Amino acid sequence: LGPRIRPPRELRRLERAMAPALIELQPERLSWAPDQAAPPDGSDATWVEAFEVCRGLSGPICEEKFRYSVTHYGETAVGDAFGPLGLDSMLSFCRGVAAQVERSPGGVIVYMSDDSESARTNVAFLLGAYLVVELAWTADRVAETLGSDEATRTFPCSWGRRPSRNLTVKHCWQGCELALRQGWVDLSFLRSDEGTAHICAGWKNRLVAYDCAWLVPGFIMICADPVTTAVDPNPETFSSVFPEPSGGLTASTCFTAGEDASEAASPVHTPAASPKGSGAVAIVSPKSSLVSPCGAATPSGPRRLGFAVEPLSEPMQVADMTSDVLSTDTVCKDYRTSFAPPTPKAGGGPLDFVTFLRESGVATIVRTNYHGESGMPKAGSYDSQEMERHGMKHHDILVEDFHGGLPQKKDV
Repeated sequence: LGPRIRPPRELRRLERAMAPALIELQPERLSWAPDQAAPPDGSDATWVEAFEVCRGLSGPICEEKFRYSVTHYGETAVGDAFGPLGLDSMLSFCRGVAAQVERSPGGVIVYMSDDSESARTNVAFLLGAYLVVELAWTADRVAETLGSDEATRTFPCSWGRRPSRNLTVKHCWQGCELALRQGWVDLSFLRSDEGTAHICAGWKNRLVAYDCAWLVPGFIMICADPVTTAVDPNPETFSSVFPEPSGGLTASTCFTAGEDASEAASPVHTPAASPKGSGAVAIVSPKSSLVSPCGAATPSGPRRLGFAVEPLSEPMQVADMTSDVLSTDTVCKDYRTSFAPPTPKAGGGPLDFVTFLRESGVATIVRTNYHGESGMPKAGSYDSQEMERHGMKHHDILVEDFHGGLPQKKDV
């Protein structure tokens, strides 16, 4: 009678059953081959390399290969860290996998050509994020499906030669689940390549221009002390903390700490309230360690610094990786000296910091870093009274930034 002809669906099931260590994530649509370094011959399914899922999509979703980095810091500061990858990489991966599944009737199998620990850990995070964000899985379900070996993989922290490994892949999945449950991610943007590119570009632009990001969109923003960004020579960053009518805090003008800024600056005109609301809070966080090879610094009380910061005479030094500073300590910013031509923007360069905050709906600033801690420009931080004259509520809740310093309960 001859061999039995198997229907295509049964052939696909047989193929998946015979494949090495194939984990089915969406029946007949998506699987993961964690131990397969290359696609086999004669497969009906579409095999996609994990870090190439965005290839062929329209719009500039992934302009470069998935790579871990810390914006405004050099590779030396990253140390042994390799992830987790940023929000733009995660959202781009989710969109890329969804698009591949949509256009592949034979199903998609994700594989890895790189078998390194860093690649395996990041792919485990990204695949789990896709299942949480796109399919509304819980982190527990993802861990059960991918296995405890993937869920318990850990990421070393940045800034350390002997970094601790407290952050697990499952923690990252739980973060995605929380963000989804709280409505912090607008999933409508992920329904198209252009929408994904738009939301990723907005996130990246805020990081590059202002060294900030929304922790809770529309309510809590976290950022570096603005003076450390204002003196960054990168043309993509802002250069003035305050609006120009006040003689804005820039990297090109300087008043010493003892000068009376009111005698040197033009009158201040408080802008009208932001039309986007007044409930958001910006948390200005430490960007340098109090205990750091960059130079010893002791906590000091608030002091009036005038309207400007002194320009850097030389690039700030990155913390010595051979020191005993823990991996959760932050370090002096490592400013680069050469840049690609800035991307043209309508209306010129970035807005000053205060105007940016107001247009983002921020009305209150909480500063957690000391004025004179290591890594700050010589003149220290900005003048909080000047912030208040521009209509911002301001609070100093200072956190000693060493050994992974965190706010006390009373501060929170």
